[in-house]
Amino acid sequence: MVEESPFLKLVKEGKIEFSKDGKIIGFREYAIFMPVRTINKLYRVVKEKIPTEATEILKDLGRFQIREAVRRYIKTLGWSSIEKKKFLEFGFNLLTSSMGLGSFKVCFSDENFFISTSKTPFAEEFLLEYGKQNEPIDYYLCGMWEEVFTIFTGKPMICEEVKCYAKGDDCCEFVVKPKE
Repeated sequence: MVEESPFLKLVKEGKIEFSKDGKIIGFREYAIFMPVRTINKLYRVVKEKIPTEATEILKDLGRFQIREAVRRYIKTLGWSSIEKKKFLEFGFNLLTSSMGLGSFKVCFSDENFFISTSKTPFAEEFLLEYGKQNEPIDYYLCGMWEEVFTIFTGKPMICEEVKCYAKGDDCCEFVVKPKE
């Protein structure tokens, strides 16, 4: 038996709604479906116009996404306090199933976290649209992982993409470690 999609489950539970005037409301906040190529184009434009700040801008966008999501879930789901492990499980389930990021495997050693996936949708589309790259391109996801694990550990974390499908690697891999 095939398990129900977590996205469809959220729709059935009323956490994601479609208004009569064509808007999507997820957890009481407006949302849109946006093609991955749009985020990739944003990265390309920013990289062309502000090359020294492009990666940090995309990382900041990813960190903002997670901070806002946590704020939203605390408010709408009544999570004044939640066990960090449950928060992490919920977050990964939402990121992989409802946001379309695909499946990720997470391992940890000491204070470092290792995240891998066959290829991110960003890297896969980037390769198709712009060809093989000389550097990783998943800065938005790096920012998301930084914020997720900063919240989880309670200390500032940094993320580096060490393998990227858009570079020709066989997968995308990230290492998240304490900032200091």
